Amino acid sequence: MNIVDSDVTLRSKRELIDNFIEKSLLHASHDEDIIHVFEAYFEQEIGKALAALYSEERFDSIKLTGLLDNYFFTDVMPREDEVADTLTWMPKILERKSVRARVYDRVRDVIETFINGMRGF
Repeated sequence: MNIVDSDVTLRSKRELIDNFIEKSLLHASHDEDIIHVFEAYFEQEIGKALAALYSEERFDSIKLTGLLDNYFFTDVMPREDEVADTLTWMPKILERKSVRARVYDRVRDVIETFINGMRGF
């Protein structure tokens, strides 16, 4: 785990890697290809993370998926207002600033955990 702590791009993935080791890697048979086991685990975890985002923050799944796809291809972090535009509801005027910041942080966390540094998997 020293490698994870020393590499800046892996720090946001520490929990993901720890859970993979505990839940999947230790139970994998010797015949299984570790890359395929990780890919299956990764797809399952990103699905859970996105489902939680969609339901908890009430994002439009099509718009948010498009925003994440755009990031994947351009490597340009979406702006806070772009993320807010993917919500299916309009926050009250007094809550708007805090809601926009919260949802932006959650989307940024998903990007840092599941997209940054994960190309090739």
